[in-house]
Amino acid sequence: MPLGYAATTPGACRDCHHLRVIARLAPGATVARAQEEVTTLHRRLKAEFPRLIHATSMPVAPLHDYVVRDVRSVMLAVMGAVVFVLLIACVNVTNLLLAQGAQRRAEFAVRTALGAGRGRLLRQLLAESLCWPWPAARRASPWRGSACRHCCRSVRPGCP
Repeated sequence: MPLGYAATTPGACRDCHHLRVIARLAPGATVARAQEEVTTLHRRLKAEFPRLIHATSMPVAPLHDYVVRDVRSVMLAVMGAVVFVLLIACVNVTNLLLAQGAQRRAEFAVRTALGAGRGRLLRQLLAESLCWPWPAARRASPWRGSACRHCCRSVRPGCP
């Protein structure tokens, strides 16, 4: 939607340079082609208003790159730390399940002696190990979105 900008608007002037333009590329269009068109438009404006246009160029960049340019490396480092913590948590849960399995060795021997097959024991272990993550995931889900927003805002205010 184009911005209605009249000369009668308070603070309106041709040489203020206080506006940024955000546009969506047409399907199939490239950033390079958009840059060519903006460069052509810039040359025409500079020829028409030489004392008002001081910029040497009008750069075109994807909005994502503009928004995250300052925080990209920080966010990648935070994401790496989160992945590392999750890896440690997974290893700890695996260790707990293995320790629990070793303690239940006698129980499995009794169940096998009573006629339980390997498939039945495997189904029981699978069902028990799948019961662990569901309560934690249900408790963590409401916090996930707000934690991501808080992390992003704390790194750079105004970040979406």
